[in-house]
Amino acid sequence: MDGVDTKEHLKEYKKKVDVIDLDKVDSDLTVKNYLVFYAMVTGIYHEEIVDNLKALLRRNDMGEILDTPVNKLNNIEKIKVRCLAAYMKHISCLVGKGLLDGLEQVQRETFYAFLKEYFTRNQCLCLLFDNKQYQENESHKVFI
Repeated sequence: MDGVDTKEHLKEYKKKVDVIDLDKVDSDLTVKNYLVFYAMVTGIYHEEIVDNLKALLRRNDMGEILDTPVNKLNNIEKIKVRCLAAYMKHISCLVGKGLLDGLEQVQRETFYAFLKEYFTRNQCLCLLFDNKQYQENESHKVFI
């Protein structure tokens, strides 16, 4: 289109955006293998990736889940594992579908702090969608 190869442009765009759908974060793979597989599929795998993954999980008090199958994790652990995978990819935009559904207010605040730590400091746009119906006067979190 106008001399621009749209296929190549789309490939570059897809590398900068990561969509997380909690309904699709389900696997019999252990967390470590899940993250290594993700790194391989997305083309970011390198020899130090396993050490980097372990360090990220330990920094988030999740080191003990390395050998746990993903489908055995609770929702907040699944969300964090998947977000850390996106973080390794150095994305520009994180889109989350259903990530906040069913989380208590304290869990939501913890998750917002997690997003702030890993994504907004790196100027990554975080778009979170949930199915909760809000009252008109209820405040919403916005990260830019």
